[in-house]
Amino acid sequence: MKNSVLLVLILVLTACQSINRTPKPDNLIEEGKMVNILVELSLVDAAKRLNSNKVDVKSIEVESFILEKFGVDSLQLVNSNAYYAENLKLYEPIFDSVQSRLERLKVELDTLKAIDKREKDSIKKAEKIKDSIAGKPKPSLKLFEAIKDTISQN
Repeated sequence: MKNSVLLVLILVLTACQSINRTPKPDNLIEEGKMVNILVELSLVDAAKRLNSNKVDVKSIEVESFILEKFGVDSLQLVNSNAYYAENLKLYEPIFDSVQSRLERLKVELDTLKAIDKREKDSIKKAEKIKDSIAGKPKPSLKLFEAIKDTISQN
């Protein structure tokens, strides 16, 4: 009885150890290109989530455009992503690069928004000054002539 329990336990433990790893694809996407692809796909995904109507109305297949831009196909992306995901030491730097690039893009966007807001505020302020000047009565031509005569007499 003890031997059969021990045998079953050994079989179970050894059966759990056979994990099928994804082999390295022949056409593995290099890490730098993978970062670029994942950044652009993340931006497209965010745009769709933010305002799906505008992205869908134009009926653009943005994902396929991005893959074509980088010269990869969807199967190559899936296989490369699966390989990197199983190899954490390879995938972590890719993920960190994607995250830092997205954070830099956010800072740039926030800076541009702040500049745009300042410009719009300046325009509004200038328009208020223009409106306040335009609302005042204009001096008459006779007043200018009287001032001119006074200055020329002195």
